Amino acid sequence: TSATAATTASTTTVTTTTEPNNTTTTDVPETTTATEPDTTTTTTTTTTEQPETTTTPTTTNSGLVVSNNPRCGTSEVDAREHCKNTCVSNADCVAGELCWGVHPNYCGSIPKRTYTDPALSIVNHRCGLKELAGAEVEIHARTFCGEPCLFGTCDDPDYECKAVHQNYCGSEYTTDDGPTTEATTTTTTQPDTTTTTTTTTTEPDTTTVATTTTATTGSTTTTSTTTDEPTTTTTTTEGPIQLVINQQNRCGTSEVDAREHCKNVCESNLDCAASEYCWGVHRNYCGSIPKRVYTNPTLGAWTRCGQGDTEVERRAWAQTFCGEICTWQCSEPGQVCTTLNHNWCGSDYDEV
Repeated sequence: TSATAATTASTTTVTTTTEPNNTTTTDVPETTTATEPDTTTTTTTTTTEQPETTTTPTTTNSGLVVSNNPRCGTSEVDAREHCKNTCVSNADCVAGELCWGVHPNYCGSIPKRTYTDPALSIVNHRCGLKELAGAEVEIHARTFCGEPCLFGTCDDPDYECKAVHQNYCGSEYTTDDGPTTEATTTTTTQPDTTTTTTTTTTEPDTTTVATTTTATTGSTTTTSTTTDEPTTTTTTTEGPIQLVINQQNRCGTSEVDAREHCKNVCESNLDCAASEYCWGVHRNYCGSIPKRVYTNPTLGAWTRCGQGDTEVERRAWAQTFCGEICTWQCSEPGQVCTTLNHNWCGSDYDEV
């Protein structure tokens, strides 16, 4: 490159953008004398690293651990409700899924759920365990599908009404430690719960001996008459009954009162007695079991063992027949630990 003398130096500014691990050489002439200009070579290397994400789990008094890890899914609620694989970026997920930052949840502390045809719940307020305090009350209410609380109050004083994030409450699902559910099944068989009584009464055996009178002696000989008491035989035969899922609206002072007492069905509050309302109730076996009248009822445990082909049936069975209290597993084969709606298990009642 040739250069001519100049009395006024000109400066040329060249802007160079470098990709990572690339070297760019730029000639920048600085003309101050008639001599050959110096050429400076500058090498710039830029390295971009993926940010490191660290999540510290929070352990609660309930033994459940709150998780905040990003997860793969087709949406935030899909990633969270299915407790899908954790991720750092979209590259960690399968085709059709993205890496989502999710709302706090109990993934890792509860059995993984797989929903069949999930639908978003229209209930936006549910009851959660008050003792957990803070944001975890909402997590509890959402995860375990607490009682809907449209008016901001819960039947159980130990629970608090919270607005919940989107969720799949009410949708059928299977767990990674339980049997497959089938959303179409509505009838289950409860073995050995009823008796058939046959009463047979035999006619009494009667023996009569006549009275004989002898005139010559003036004496009378009398033989008594004996009547045997009737014999009654009762035969008891064990047999199954058909349990049919019912979800008709019922009158009551609360949802649990209407459901547990199997009170009158209704279409509106006008169908109910004073101080009662027409409630949409959780699924139950009203109509398949004797009606119960409780004395001083109190709310029972919220997880019990249930049996049936679907999650709905297992829940209805567990809270109707008050299955074994459980945490994750059941001692009886074929039963699954199930989260319940509010119930009166443990309270005294009479059947009518």
